Amino acid sequence: MSTLPMTQCVGINVAVPIIHLEIVGEHIMAGIPGGAFVMGSSADHDTQPHWEEVSSFMMGRTAVTEGQYRSVLDRPGEERSPIAHAASNLIWNDAQEYVHTHGEGLRLPKDAEWEYAARGPAVSMREEMDRKGVRPRDFARFAAGRFENFVLGVGSEILLDPSAKPFRSMLESRDPFWGWRVHPTPSGALTHEEAWYAVMGSATDADWGPAGPYGVQGMPAGVWEWVEDRYTRFDSPDPKSFNNSRVVRGAAYICNMPKDFLAAHRGYDDPNLRRNFQGFRVARSGISPK
Repeated sequence: MSTLPMTQCVGINVAVPIIHLEIVGEHIMAGIPGGAFVMGSSADHDTQPHWEEVSSFMMGRTAVTEGQYRSVLDRPGEERSPIAHAASNLIWNDAQEYVHTHGEGLRLPKDAEWEYAARGPAVSMREEMDRKGVRPRDFARFAAGRFENFVLGVGSEILLDPSAKPFRSMLESRDPFWGWRVHPTPSGALTHEEAWYAVMGSATDADWGPAGPYGVQGMPAGVWEWVEDRYTRFDSPDPKSFNNSRVVRGAAYICNMPKDFLAAHRGYDDPNLRRNFQGFRVARSGISPK
């Protein structure tokens, strides 16, 4: 991938995007423009930062609810769950059966798509610094727990440590650079207001919390969400080494470890194992013209 300034790469948004919503069956879908981004995090052992590129797609604004699940498959996910809660107690094949039965091009999101939607667009760090009055010498403290994976342009070297000397030199030069949110929250930080993080220790409605930059809700700590991909570690590309486990994303309301809520954090599970804190959200390729 060639190195280009962010502002010259089609599909990368450096400002808050215009949220595009569309109704597909019973689902409100958020349109997400394709582009390149840095996937992974140095804060998680399994997610070495690297460049990925995704095509435009649509993502369910919330996880599939118990009511939606019952209306399509005529059976409950979790028998005692309110219909406004995220459908749960689902295996991976339940999610596949749902999207195939529903039709209209619905599918599970890909692993990279989930993280891309969760992080939102690249954020101009210079603009953030100017807006918040952050001096270069204070940037490392300002960014900690909010922004990561800093780059000078699309395809450029990924800078991980704001306290390192080369990074400090770049800060003093006033060159523009960008980063991505650490957590799937509007601010990039992990707060009780933005993430269902050890607040009640129980499930809640699927549309809880503020919407992220692309208009999706409930990504941090609603339910663990099945995605399409088989699980592989970035340093072990053989899926057989994990017994065909599938990736789950987003952490669940039962989680209370901060690393579980990283936008980059990838869990995995046996696709045939039923748990009362696992559900899914839907996706569809492309964005419909307005």
